[in-house]
Amino acid sequence: MDNGAGMEGDGSFIAALTEAIEQRHQYMEHTVLPKLKDRFRVFHASLQSLIAVMVRKGLIQEDPYKTEQKISGLDMPEDTEFPDGERTVVVGIRLSNLDNVLEYTDNYVSFSVASLHFAELKKLAELVRYIAWDDLKPNSPRPTTRVVSELMSKLRMGADSFASGIFSSALKQLADGCQSILADLKTVRAFQRERYKLDLRTMVMPNVPQPETLKPGDAESLGKVRPVFAASGMPGPFIPELVGEVLAEDHGPDSEKFRSATLARLRTQPATKKKKTAPPVSLSQLLIDAIRAIAAASRALDESLERLRENAAILQTRKQSFGARFREWLDRLFKRSPESHVYELEFMDEGTGTRHRESVDLDSFLEKLHKKSQTYGGILSRSGSLWSKIEHAGEDQLYKFVNKELGDLHLIHRRALAFDSFFKSQSTSDEKRKLRGIKIEITTMRNAIAKASQLKHEYVSRKEEEDQLKKLGISSQ
Repeated sequence: MDNGAGMEGDGSFIAALTEAIEQRHQYMEHTVLPKLKDRFRVFHASLQSLIAVMVRKGLIQEDPYKTEQKISGLDMPEDTEFPDGERTVVVGIRLSNLDNVLEYTDNYVSFSVASLHFAELKKLAELVRYIAWDDLKPNSPRPTTRVVSELMSKLRMGADSFASGIFSSALKQLADGCQSILADLKTVRAFQRERYKLDLRTMVMPNVPQPETLKPGDAESLGKVRPVFAASGMPGPFIPELVGEVLAEDHGPDSEKFRSATLARLRTQPATKKKKTAPPVSLSQLLIDAIRAIAAASRALDESLERLRENAAILQTRKQSFGARFREWLDRLFKRSPESHVYELEFMDEGTGTRHRESVDLDSFLEKLHKKSQTYGGILSRSGSLWSKIEHAGEDQLYKFVNKELGDLHLIHRRALAFDSFFKSQSTSDEKRKLRGIKIEITTMRNAIAKASQLKHEYVSRKEEEDQLKKLGISSQ
């Protein structure tokens, strides 16, 4: 290769590579990574559904120290052998630990190009593969996967159709979610490799003596690059494989072919598979599907209403003095409004990870649960005036309605969870046995929120794409 032409060619290639990486960076930040974050939330909600069913059916024991566990990173739960007689306790603890790590992922991991380096991407992949959800086998060499597979078989043979339905749905979402997440992580990793190689070209290789004489995969050549890398201040570990790729692309006999392939990979977005037989779902239909996804929480709201009311009654009866009971009798006698039941609840802000307190009137909250349950029931049955309005509403109206209901359901989910925790924390051992938990209902709400958010995100992405095409004078039809 002629040195003068090579230098000029290098400058031209690096300029084209920088532009391609910047465009790909935008695609990662606005499309791939938000979708990846949503996938993790759905995966987490599905795991919680499965854990709730397994606890309720007595297949595993709930970890009593779950809330005391401090998670500060993406550390995997243990996956070593354990005595068969301890499976309900050990698997319960391990799934609880997995739940906590996914909670940490949802709230503290920044899904951005700047934060997801090779080490983080590897840990996220290990997290969704901790159990082989898409390959559950009773003879798996991995202890936790093997026992979970056996427990799943027991659950399948049960006669409880409601629990079986939740279990089947959760298991499918975990298996599908695992594959989708791994595919997205692979896409992000491929991009990070090219960013790393660009940094090598701009921060390291210009200071390596006679780089054109170096050979890919050659230990002596790598030995000449390593000290320059260490002195350059370039972040990240020294990765011989990627140094070798740079040498092959910039100085190897097939450098032009490799460079062209690199630019083509960066400029080509992954193709979206489309069914030829079915037309794409309209934007309005996406929003209606999101509304129906929210409405799927109807039964969970109704169940939560009854259980929270019963749990509150258990604590209120215990705490009432004779004077309080007498005043309540007078209220009923003279039909006066009963005293409100306001509780100080604690919750975690998912955006900041900080804990807050708020005063919530239980009676008003339960009334809201009842109204929302009725509203969502009408949407699910496609009946009533609201459903008629939804069918004939425009995109803007539907979008505003989705945002409003998502906000309402988020608030209900947060407060229901806080009430559930509060009643458990304030009850005695005898009272705890009488309390009725709402774990499955909480998880159902979370699933509804995750599914609706996913559909809303798809709507926003397609809407932005259509708007861009319109600006260019191109019809999307």
